[in-house]
Amino acid sequence: MDGFALFVDVMVVIITVVLVHESGHYLIGRLCGYSISMFSIGIGPQAIHLFTHAGTHFIISWIPVGGYIIIDDRAPCADDDPSFRRWIWRDVAVYAAGSLANVISALVLAIIYFGWWRNTLVDASLIGVFDKKVDLFIFGSMVLAVVNWLPIPPLDGGRIVFALVEIIRHRKLNPDVKENMILIGSVIILVYMIIEWAWFCYFLIWG
Repeated sequence: MDGFALFVDVMVVIITVVLVHESGHYLIGRLCGYSISMFSIGIGPQAIHLFTHAGTHFIISWIPVGGYIIIDDRAPCADDDPSFRRWIWRDVAVYAAGSLANVISALVLAIIYFGWWRNTLVDASLIGVFDKKVDLFIFGSMVLAVVNWLPIPPLDGGRIVFALVEIIRHRKLNPDVKENMILIGSVIILVYMIIEWAWFCYFLIWG
């Protein structure tokens, strides 16, 4: 596989696993009763507005290495409301759903492809091509799932930690404290992504 073909395959996998990931957040968020105003594939400024459904704007952003949803109001009740903990547990479910969707999709694809569909292919070269693409999707899904469960804000794992602290304290965390921790975590992740992309580009050009 040449460098350009590998790049295209990697970008397709990134976009696909991000779509699955954000769809997990979106579906569980809707089931939990949240109002979701934005569903984005990619990060940064909006590039394309696809459509609007049930009050949610579905868009594509310029940087295709992530995604996000915007929930309008987390835990829409006061700290002393009896339903406070129930709403925070719903937060936990929404945050965990993205990575869980990646794990489930990878397992389902592996079962369908390696357990059945692969055996129907007769062309050895075609089997090799599909093996690589399926392996890449499974690998990308599992990496995204595991990384997002790390307890580092703004990753899902970090937000789950915030929610669990709120459950224990029975009150929302100070917004300024959360924003500062998310900012620090975002800088760490950004530096890591720059290093990873530099390594990937080096591999494509000189590897």
